Amino acid sequence: MRRLKMRHVRSRVGRHDDGEMGKEGKMPAYLVLANWTEQGIEDLKESPDRLVAARNAIETAGGRLTAFYMTMGEYDLAAIIEAPDDATVAGMLLGIARRGSIRTKTLRAFEEDEFRSIIDTLP
Repeated sequence: MRRLKMRHVRSRVGRHDDGEMGKEGKMPAYLVLANWTEQGIEDLKESPDRLVAARNAIETAGGRLTAFYMTMGEYDLAAIIEAPDDATVAGMLLGIARRGSIRTKTLRAFEEDEFRSIIDTLP
């Protein structure tokens, strides 16, 4: 049985807290949780090729796939992507999802420095 190579690249690029690219070219991060559809399970052997196609679509839209995992539990897959803004990530994921192999849930992710900045703004 072939071992799956999972890679995790911690981004050195921070994010701007308004969901848009900041002055320094930093992009917001998004956590994408996905489940295979029935079609995705039937064509499971094609998943590595679909991952390459998804990575290319993300990069073409100006984003970056910084981490990808196959997971156990409620979700089959998890990824961390960076994109210039919310509309870009929505378009990327709709394009990927319309192929019919996965269903996604997306969360805007804030790094520790962003978390601290947000908390500091509280009264």
